[in-house]
Amino acid sequence: MDPAGEFDRAADALRTAIAGACTQTQRWPGKVAASVQAALGFAARDPAAARRIALESLAQGGEVLQRRRRLFAAMALALAAGRLECPRARRLPANTESLLIGAIASLVGQRLLGGEDEALVDLAPQVIELTLLPYLGPEQARAWAQRPEAWS
Repeated sequence: MDPAGEFDRAADALRTAIAGACTQTQRWPGKVAASVQAALGFAARDPAAARRIALESLAQGGEVLQRRRRLFAAMALALAAGRLECPRARRLPANTESLLIGAIASLVGQRLLGGEDEALVDLAPQVIELTLLPYLGPEQARAWAQRPEAWS
C-alpha cells in the first residue's frame, strides 16, 4: 500500500478507538480523559500504526504530512470544545489545542523510538492532567487524571 493509504488506515483506527472511548461519558473532561487513554492504548497495541502517525508522516512530507495536519487539526478542534465548557479557557491563546495535540504526539513518538510502546498507557494520568490543566486549573485537572473510571 502507498504511504498515504497506510497513514489513512492508521488514522482511521485511531479515530475509531477514540470515538468508541468517548461514547462512555457525557462530560467534556471525561471525553478528554477517555480520548487520551484510548490514544495511548492504541499506540501501545499497534506501535507500527502509531509510528506512521507520530513519526513517519513527518518524514514522508507532501500529502501524508497534509493528512497528519488534518488529523491533528480535527483533534485540536474536539479539544477546543473545552473553551465553551470552561470559562477560564476562553482566554487561552488561539493555538493552545494544537500545541497540546503536538506535545502528545511528540511524547508518543519519543516513547515509540525508545521501544517503550507498552509503557505508553502508564503515561495516561500525566497526559490527561497536562491536557486538562489549561481548561480546568491544577486541582480539577489532577482530580480527573486520578479517576480511571472517567477514562472509559
